[in-house]
Amino acid sequence: MGASFKKLTEMSNYALSVFIDITLTTTFLKDEGYMDYEGESNMRNPMNQRGERICSVASLEEREELAWQLLASLPRSRLAAIQKRIAPCLHFDIVGSLPAELSLQILAFLAADTLLVCGIVSRRWQALANDQSLWKTLCRARNWEWRQPSRGHPFASPLDHHCDGINDFDDEGMGDSDDEGGNELVINDVEAAKAELSLMHAELDSGFASFTGPHVLGPEPSTSDAGYPIYPKASPERSRSRLHVRHSAPPECAFGSTTYLTPNYKLLHQTYEKLHNRFLSSSYRLSALQTRDAPSNAHTSTIYCLQLYTYPSGLQVLFTGSRDRTVREWNLTTGLVERVVSGVHSGSVLSICIHGGYLASAGSDNRVVIWDLEKNKLHKVLADHSDSVLCVRFDDVKLVSCSKDHTVRTYCFPDMTPKFVLAAHRAAVNAVSISDDLIASGSGDKSIKVWEAKTGKLLRTFDAHHTRGYA
Repeated sequence: MGASFKKLTEMSNYALSVFIDITLTTTFLKDEGYMDYEGESNMRNPMNQRGERICSVASLEEREELAWQLLASLPRSRLAAIQKRIAPCLHFDIVGSLPAELSLQILAFLAADTLLVCGIVSRRWQALANDQSLWKTLCRARNWEWRQPSRGHPFASPLDHHCDGINDFDDEGMGDSDDEGGNELVINDVEAAKAELSLMHAELDSGFASFTGPHVLGPEPSTSDAGYPIYPKASPERSRSRLHVRHSAPPECAFGSTTYLTPNYKLLHQTYEKLHNRFLSSSYRLSALQTRDAPSNAHTSTIYCLQLYTYPSGLQVLFTGSRDRTVREWNLTTGLVERVVSGVHSGSVLSICIHGGYLASAGSDNRVVIWDLEKNKLHKVLADHSDSVLCVRFDDVKLVSCSKDHTVRTYCFPDMTPKFVLAAHRAAVNAVSISDDLIASGSGDKSIKVWEAKTGKLLRTFDAHHTRGYA
């Protein structure tokens, strides 16, 4: 212990002598007399030699302790000045000091949540983390595209054709089962569900607040995140007021605006994540379209089917099919009906499918109707089924329909050339689904069958999984 203290004292004295030499040298350099380059270098060499000697004799720990003691002997004002001189050596921003294109290449490997954290490091990092190219890549990785708001819908609302004297036959979109008396049980369950749904709707707030679009941030929901209520009740005050609430989209982002927005992919990504989290936590606000205060051209009877659809312009709408034999298109921003497809079905519309600018509807009149949305006119009518058509689906190359007549029919799209009649089910086929070259059909015979679309071949049957038919 004594030897270490003695050595440290000697080093301190030696460092003090170095500082004295520096002071004398500085004073000498201030003399106005002539000094050549060689003399100047000779005067500085002793200092360099002394400094090199300290570094060569003392270890890293000893030099650290020596520097600490020297700093401790200085007044606080001088320590602050030294800290400013040392700070650049201690803090070096490698990413921020690089050219922007290189820094962005590094940040491109980070996830979205990490980018948000990087944005609070410094102003330089915030500018880099907010770069649209990074967020555009993250959005495209999940097929999220920025869509400009529409300048307005090209179609005016046509005259409403009310349907009087509609036959009250079994047209809920549910076929019969192969069990005796099974159909009556199914109908009773459907009617009970409708009654329960009507009761729930009677308790809902009558205000209109539409579901926000994919790149529009809406207000925070007023409901609690705790629990998972499907139909939250409105407060008595709001129920009595019967006030219409403005759509949750801000005015500058509302659909139908004539102003085109600069793409903001960070906002787009955050909005999708926000909507995803709202779905997981049941944080949402309901939008009531078909209410007592609905537009005059709204449905006049029960709604059996619906589908959301987004036009290429970015305008998202809702199509609904009803027992009043019509299909109606709703603007989710205004809550108004903008199109009524009527006069093409003589029975209830039980199923609709919208894809690629076309609308296909199936009804209890045994028909499938294809409507060209862009031209706003009838494209094709298919009347091959011998009973109510319960479901219709189509993609870019094929259309598939199923019916109470126990069959599934396929057509080439868009020319609607008949292709196959799939008749392996023993009861009504209530639902079909398509995926690439596969067709799946669910029936009242308690089975699901998978078909090959190109050949019509039955690939597999799933049965004995449920005690009742598939709906």
